[in-house]
Amino acid sequence: MKAQWICSLLVVMSFYLPALAWSADTLKEVITEGKISGALRSYYNFRDFDTKLDTSSFALGGYLHGETAPFYNLTLGGTFYISDDVGTRNKNPVKRNLNLPDDASVLGEAYLQYYGFDTRFVIGRQKIDTPLANPSDAFMIPVTFEAISLSNNSIRNLTLNAYYLDRIKNRPDEEFVNVGRFTTKRLGMAKSSRRGTGIAGAVYANKGTKVQGWGYLFDDLFHVAYLQVDYAVPQVWGVTPEVAGQYIYEGDSGKDFLGEVDVNGFGAKVGGKRGPVSLFFSYNHVASQGSAFRNGAVLAPFSFATGPLFTNSMVETLENSDTGDAFRISLDYKFRDAFTARVSFVSYERDVAPDTTETDIDLTYTFGGFLEGLSFRVRLGIIDSSTAAARLVELRPQLQYVF
Repeated sequence: MKAQWICSLLVVMSFYLPALAWSADTLKEVITEGKISGALRSYYNFRDFDTKLDTSSFALGGYLHGETAPFYNLTLGGTFYISDDVGTRNKNPVKRNLNLPDDASVLGEAYLQYYGFDTRFVIGRQKIDTPLANPSDAFMIPVTFEAISLSNNSIRNLTLNAYYLDRIKNRPDEEFVNVGRFTTKRLGMAKSSRRGTGIAGAVYANKGTKVQGWGYLFDDLFHVAYLQVDYAVPQVWGVTPEVAGQYIYEGDSGKDFLGEVDVNGFGAKVGGKRGPVSLFFSYNHVASQGSAFRNGAVLAPFSFATGPLFTNSMVETLENSDTGDAFRISLDYKFRDAFTARVSFVSYERDVAPDTTETDIDLTYTFGGFLEGLSFRVRLGIIDSSTAAARLVELRPQLQYVF
């Protein structure tokens, strides 16, 4: 399938490039008026376990993104990513974090894009941003897909989305693999699906109200229905209250490689913002289904604690793990435009797997003036449990320059 994607792009370009060459001035403008951006990032990850060897890894890298100026509403774009341990890796592979590869370079994005009639169409390697399929950009290189995507904004305040995902490149990998094979492998199944994933979604946003609904088909595995509503109440005594709710259902599909899939989960979030401070309380419940795959846990094969559940934290999540209940409280503070801080506490009360709590501290300082574009972020996660094997302390400092 990789060759098919490359051939498809070459066929399209074979029609596209001669049209550009037909006028030298037009070709020059397409190139010189295009956009180039990128980032340099250094990243360190340290994990302190109670019952196994600690891990630590360092990486230096970044990305370079380029996109041509529109020509008859068509643009070509691509992003090249690189990550290297610059000789700092531990000689013992068990003591390294595999999310930071020793040496990786990949053309993560390479796409042809059309925009016209309130419609955006993209084919090729690209980042996808949906509740259950997103970049998960927590380390050096994000998740990207070989996909077809379509979005339309013809109706005011409404965005309609459709995707077909054929292949996926996981964060530390250089190769794209079939999404069906990736999904079955990540869920621990011997049988391997070779089917793609279809996604359809609608998002309505108007002032303080946002309603979104998404459907996913992991053919021969399971299907998903997801609904989320967010509402910001008018200010009261300088406070802007916000409430949100979510519901997720998953059921088996096609050849049922996973057997019975029966997932029912919901969540609620309430809180408010006043000036630079925001405070939120969140709750998720996923119902236990004894006869279902993984007891009825929410299946999110493309997500790494970056899915839509309100109680996801830096490390821990109910996704792909177990059913049960989760409670979260988070406090955010933003000092001017330079410094932001978040402190959160989450309690996971699982039905089968060990119960855990996670305390996260997330600090970011953004430089200005001569150093504009430079930021320093440090994240600390402390996971506690009555089960020693589940206890963990993780530190993630990151220095990044975006241009």
